[in-house]
Amino acid sequence: RARAIIEQATLKQVEVVAGVLTDEQRRADEVWMRRMSRARRWAQRCWRSGIAGASCFDEVFAPQRMNSFAGREELAGALLVGADWIGVDPALCDDVLLRFAEAPGRHTVVFTQAPPGLGPCVIGAPVLGTMAQAALSGASYASVGGLLSYLPMAPSADQIARPACVQIAPALRDAHLRCMAGICTALDELLMHEPEASALDIVRTLQRHDEAPAVDELIIEVVGRTRPARGAQGVWFGALGEAEPMTIEVLDRVIFEAVQMNPDVAVTLTGPGGRAIAGDPVDHPRCTELIETARQRGVRWLHVRTSGRSARWEESTDVLAGCDVVSIDVLAHRAATGAEVTGTDDLDRVRERTVALHKHMVARDGAFERWVVPRITRCDLVYEDVEPFYDQWLQVLGAAVIDPLPCAMAGERIAPLTLPALAKKRRSLVRHVRPDGSVVNGPA
Repeated sequence: RARAIIEQATLKQVEVVAGVLTDEQRRADEVWMRRMSRARRWAQRCWRSGIAGASCFDEVFAPQRMNSFAGREELAGALLVGADWIGVDPALCDDVLLRFAEAPGRHTVVFTQAPPGLGPCVIGAPVLGTMAQAALSGASYASVGGLLSYLPMAPSADQIARPACVQIAPALRDAHLRCMAGICTALDELLMHEPEASALDIVRTLQRHDEAPAVDELIIEVVGRTRPARGAQGVWFGALGEAEPMTIEVLDRVIFEAVQMNPDVAVTLTGPGGRAIAGDPVDHPRCTELIETARQRGVRWLHVRTSGRSARWEESTDVLAGCDVVSIDVLAHRAATGAEVTGTDDLDRVRERTVALHKHMVARDGAFERWVVPRITRCDLVYEDVEPFYDQWLQVLGAAVIDPLPCAMAGERIAPLTLPALAKKRRSLVRHVRPDGSVVNGPA
């Protein structure tokens, strides 16, 4: 209901235009949107923070179609609003449009930090053209979130501290909600009776009547400890648990129950504590069957977290290439640091496997649609590795993650930060399952 643009009195002036694209452009948009859907699935309640910085704006943005339309109509820019954003606030539309109009040449992307579905963004026409070209080439950073994120090749201050970010009320900024059609009956009723409800009215309604699924994300430890307790990481093992490998029957039951509660549930197969440090799911003697079972049970969003060090790696690459996301605990940037962290000299092999898996995915799909995400655990030992690790993998694969330690460790100056209240609430939607099928509240 783009209320800032379409009002009842002027409906006769609205023109629906269907853009004409080449087959190459149409396919590029389809590939791009599948890639962004995967990047966003594990961060749906955040306006950004998806893989490669993917934002809620990327969920509704088709680079080729938008660029074609803007060029044909000679537009200065485009306001992005999703078709299911029933709560989009007209005041926020006005705010971003006015900010863009102040200096279109300087404010190439104008946005707010409103929850997904409430606040639009404006993208200038020149940026639309650049993004469309980058998307055609399969560039990982060709996204709205990518433009607002840290890029090693063009480092800059975070855009949320610049004029391009229109400031909003803290209660709105911190809502951590998803405001889409059909997500909450109370929201649908509010907008039916009060079509001019503000973004804050909508947020308060959702906070009172949050109808989030009982299980939004399922984290399944499919193995206990399968890796040797060598190097500095051996100290972390005590916080990561021990168990026998999960059986196919237990996995089948756990996933069946979750899919029954939420057909759109996102599933992660991992090792103890939600990591692949003490134990690696690829070490499971029936790893391929585990992944196939998850797909057969209707899992749409599948993530596997692995160390990339398993002796079973080669026999598992085909099935891993069919996952939506594969995280790899690479753990270091320099070979010497890697040897100290893991007690082995296999860092080069892990790097090669990481890049090779990405290439395997691209060959399988015919395009860059799935994600391989290298990870490093922040601790004193890797302190000097973190920045070059992050920069390297952003440039090579478009993504990287810096994890905290499993818990505070004696002798470590760097400890995990206290979990914010909003993050704790988000984790209440996560079901964490041990290899024996037992459930713990939130991630271990």
